[in-house]
Amino acid sequence: MKSLNFLAISVFILCFTSCTEKKASFKVTNNSNELIDSIEISSSGSEYLTKSVLINIKNREVVKIELDMENLPKVDGNYQIEVFSNNSSELKTFGYYSNGVPSGSIHLIDIKSDAIEITESFD
Repeated sequence: MKSLNFLAISVFILCFTSCTEKKASFKVTNNSNELIDSIEISSSGSEYLTKSVLINIKNREVVKIELDMENLPKVDGNYQIEVFSNNSSELKTFGYYSNGVPSGSIHLIDIKSDAIEITESFD
């Protein structure tokens, strides 16, 4: 009977941990007063190779994006955003994830003409 309980608990834990959503969520707002050519968001666990790209974001436009982290190694890391506009780019590193799994929060990214402001919300 004890081995049956142990087996049932083991299966439950395995199912619960394997069903973890491995996508990082971002909400990007363009408050730069100009058209943004493109944005790349990536994670450090992939040597910044796993990317999500947004193209042609108008002023005051708000877009949501998810970064698929399914194939990341089980390491700690951070995110990186690069904004391309008017033949220039701005790069910023931010956030944190653990063991290749995002925290379940959403990163609110506000792109201004002179800065990129990022906050994390756990709603």
